[in-house]
Amino acid sequence: MQDLANTIDAIETYRTLEFILYWVMFSIAVAWWIRARSDEVGAGIAFFFISLFLSPVVGFLTGLIVPNIPKGKQCDRCSERVHFRALVCRYCGNEFPVESPNTSSDDVKPQPAYDEKKKRKRADEVSEQLRRYKFGQ
Repeated sequence: MQDLANTIDAIETYRTLEFILYWVMFSIAVAWWIRARSDEVGAGIAFFFISLFLSPVVGFLTGLIVPNIPKGKQCDRCSERVHFRALVCRYCGNEFPVESPNTSSDDVKPQPAYDEKKKRKRADEVSEQLRRYKFGQ
């Protein structure tokens, strides 16, 4: 009879640990899903703790209710998405105006003209690097 009680206690302990493990795994999954929708690491961490302390289901439903978090700003020249804090587009080299809280729209400098020579020079450098890599020079 004592062996049966010990076995039942062991099964209950196993089920409790299994429940906690799944709870944490689903909380991590919710945080990962939110992180994929956002550029900010803090959003995933916040939703991980919401899911961990309240419920993974609550974290998931909250993530559905919250509108999609934009992944960055769009470059005016090449229409690619870049990070919100980017000063220069990594695709085309377009410089974004520096936004400070005390400047008006009249103080914003016009964007410099796109330099085709810089683009051609960079393309030549990349081509040369690829050629060296390919032929081992």
